[in-house]
Amino acid sequence: MSRYRQLIAEVKTGNRDLKIIDPEPLFCNTTECSGYRDGQFFYRDDNHLTIAGGIYLAPLILDTLFGKATQGP
Repeated sequence: MSRYRQLIAEVKTGNRDLKIIDPEPLFCNTTECSGYRDGQFFYRDDNHLTIAGGIYLAPLILDTLFGKATQGP
């Protein structure tokens, strides 16, 4: 993952207005990543969010794109 993060940082350097949405802090701790929490699955498969996953991720997306996100339902 470090090469990926390095590449993203390089792209960001050349594009000041580029917004990077990094969901890793929401799904990972210092030892593992999980697509399941509090009885909810956040991924339908290895690349697609469930509705619960989208709701969980939405505040990060809104905050990154528009500033302080409003709380969802």
